[in-house]
Amino acid sequence: MAALHHMNHHHPLRFDEDTSPSHYSGFCHGCSKLVQGPSYSCGECRFYLHKKCAEAPLEICHPAHRDHPLLLLLPGSEQRKRRVNCRIYRFEVKGFVYHCSSCEFYLDVNCALLPRDTTGKIIKTLHAAHEHPLFSINLFGYFNCEGCRDTIKEHDASFTCFDCGKFFHKKCLELPTAISHPCHRKHQLTLYSDVSALECLMCRCSHGGFFYRCVPCEVTFHVGCAWPPSIIVDKYHHDHPFTLLLRPNNTFECNACGNRGNHVSYICSTCNIQVHKDCVSLPRCIKLTLHPHPISHCFFLCIDHHDSRTWDCRICYGKVNIEHGSYYCPQPGCDFVIHVKCSIKKQKLYWVLEVGSPDEYDEFMDPTLLSDESMSSIVRVIKKIKVGDDEIAGEIEHVSHEHNLIFSDEFKGNKYCNGCVLPIAHFLFHDDEYEGKCSCCDKDASSVIAYRCKDCTFALHWRCATLPQTAWHKCDKHSLTLAYRDRDDYPLRRYCDICEEERDPRQWFYCCETCDNTMHIECVLGKYSFIRAGSRYAYEGHPHTLTFVKKIYYYAECNDCGEPCQDLALECEEHGCKYIVHWDCIAPQYLSSHIIYDSNQ
Repeated sequence: MAALHHMNHHHPLRFDEDTSPSHYSGFCHGCSKLVQGPSYSCGECRFYLHKKCAEAPLEICHPAHRDHPLLLLLPGSEQRKRRVNCRIYRFEVKGFVYHCSSCEFYLDVNCALLPRDTTGKIIKTLHAAHEHPLFSINLFGYFNCEGCRDTIKEHDASFTCFDCGKFFHKKCLELPTAISHPCHRKHQLTLYSDVSALECLMCRCSHGGFFYRCVPCEVTFHVGCAWPPSIIVDKYHHDHPFTLLLRPNNTFECNACGNRGNHVSYICSTCNIQVHKDCVSLPRCIKLTLHPHPISHCFFLCIDHHDSRTWDCRICYGKVNIEHGSYYCPQPGCDFVIHVKCSIKKQKLYWVLEVGSPDEYDEFMDPTLLSDESMSSIVRVIKKIKVGDDEIAGEIEHVSHEHNLIFSDEFKGNKYCNGCVLPIAHFLFHDDEYEGKCSCCDKDASSVIAYRCKDCTFALHWRCATLPQTAWHKCDKHSLTLAYRDRDDYPLRRYCDICEEERDPRQWFYCCETCDNTMHIECVLGKYSFIRAGSRYAYEGHPHTLTFVKKIYYYAECNDCGEPCQDLALECEEHGCKYIVHWDCIAPQYLSSHIIYDSNQ
């Protein structure tokens, strides 16, 4: 084929019939994709164009913009001096772009040059579950299919609706419009599409998209649940194949995770276990960020017949049924065990280990967590005592408590520390699903990070859990101690000695026992006690670095809310930029809950 003279390049371009992708290949200057297949290139300048991009027409008609034709704009042209975003992909166009100057409408070349059939017509289809025509499209990026709600990857055959901006897998559009199903033998199920969330009879989850439904019986199946695979062979996760078991209107207890399931399960006849579909692929071995050893999945935990203790999950502190699945630590002497749902519900807390047996675990041990010094929460052993033939710590200083703890083997009831009245024997654990009030400030703790006691209703916000035990204020010459309740019901003691407002007896406070003064926490610490004026902050809504300032005399208007910037604000450091904004207007919720203590929240 003769050399091509393209208007976007000053050298002739050589044609290559088949360019194989490799690390020597470049990217097409038209569509920004890796060059492969038929293409044109300039070896001197490393300039590449796919054949499709090189032959792109100067003007097209497109179903996404039916009112006007779209004209081709090349990089470097007068009209491409400013950045433009593709109307479909929503990101900046780097290569060729088609545009309508009247409507300020832009399309990336990948979206503009739609696949066509042998007659040259744009490929489109009509579907019973969607009201508008759907067009075949070459996706460049990641989008969610409106049919199955899974991700459409870059090379997946897909269609889009330009009227409502939805995307579909080609395979989802090829689903049968009516089926017969063994879990509902009375009527056929018809394919529907809906944006509302409907509960699936199989998985008991609710989401929109394509689903099969019997309208008279109000029975619904997600398309992904309608035909689960009959046999699953995955020796990476289990040694034997799992076989599908459909039991309409029957429930079961999953042997892998211990939770109840409905209708659809998989059985392993060799191991005599029944599990959820999702539990077929549970990882055999994982490494948690909060435990030094790798932990293994088991379908039941074998323990000594003399061991009658109850086993608590070390994450949620709920009871673990050892007759069902859990994750446990196989290291001798380590009794770490957790629920399956607790171990894998947050991917950032664990990673999967590729090991064949527990004998290979040693290479995954965390040496920084294995020493007694790093694993122990004991700050200092004050006194040792003899118990039988063993010598143990009798009195210790512990990181979790401000007073010394004394060993007792006769613990009964709920004993409290005489210094702070908190239960000595109770530990607080992080609970991101807690719904209730904070025991310190008596405010709702369900929307922020909270710690709670597994044995009672005691719970703390993160900010309340990290309050200093002692503090100083100019109104009192002594150090102030954090107190948890009033020592009596004397009404005059329930007034703050700083603001002279009445205190809520349900809230913690600071006090001076010497002067008999009591104060609100926020009056002692201040609203922004952990933010230093002059420190810098990077805000994604502004291109320059911002500085914390406390405005006292000159109140500029906030760029966000328009109100005067009294108290704490952020000011732009860039010379000539007059951007200023309240901290409260832009502070992320997680930062607000960590560093701001405000009684009015």
